[in-house]
Parts: sequence; C-alpha cells; structure tokens
Amino acid sequence: MNTTLTSLDPSTTALILIILSTVCLCTLFALTYIYIRFQKMFSKQDEVIQIIQEDLSAVCNGALGVGQHLAKLEQKSKLMTQQIDKIEMQEAPERSYKQAIKMVRNGADVDQIMMDCGLAQGEAELVLLSENIDKVN
Repeated sequence: MNTTLTSLDPSTTALILIILSTVCLCTLFALTYIYIRFQKMFSKQDEVIQIIQEDLSAVCNGALGVGQHLAKLEQKSKLMTQQIDKIEMQEAPERSYKQAIKMVRNGADVDQIMMDCGLAQGEAELVLLSENIDKVN
C-alpha cells in the first residue's frame, strides 16, 4: 500500500504538518539555545584570555624591572670591589711595615722580614736600622 500525503484525508495531513512544524520549531529553539550558550562560553574565554594576557604583561614588566635592578646592583658591586681593592692596595705597604717592625722587635733578621713581608732588601734593612736606633734612644 503506497500512500502519500495527498491521498490522506485533510485532518491527518494537517496533524502531520503540525507535528513536523512543532519538531522544526523545537529543533530551531534548541539550536538557538546551544548557539547562545556557545556565544557566552566564547565570551568568557575571551575575558579569561584578556586577563591572562594582562597578567603575562605584568610579569614581563616585573622581570624587566628586576633585570634592570640586578644590572645596577652588579655595577655597584663592581665599583665597591674596585674601591676595596684600592683601599687594600693603599693599606698593604702600611701593614707590611707594621708586621716588619713587630718581627724586628721579636728578633727577626733581614731575610725573614723580606720573605714574610714582601719587602725589598733595602726596605727590610731600613726597618731593622730604624728599630735599632729607637732601641738605643
């Protein structure tokens, strides 16, 4: 039995058309709802992406600031090291002479003074002579 819509009575045809229209409308509403949900979801994802980009930018700027601060600290450290070296160089001969005087007072000879204090022979002899003069006076 081969039936078509035209062979059905008008009330059955109308009922089928109403059911099909209802199904189409429900499908349209469902698709519209899904579309709106996806739009909201994409909008929230865009907001999250924007926040993450701002946070990343802040972290990069902070890292740049830390890098600049570190460079300044390295420059200060280098300058301070140079200043310390300069001060030590200025104090080194004074300490050597003080040590040499102590050694002479403890009975050291010229060779010991030269070796321990890093003084030239003439310097060691001068320290020895000056201490001996002080003892006589």
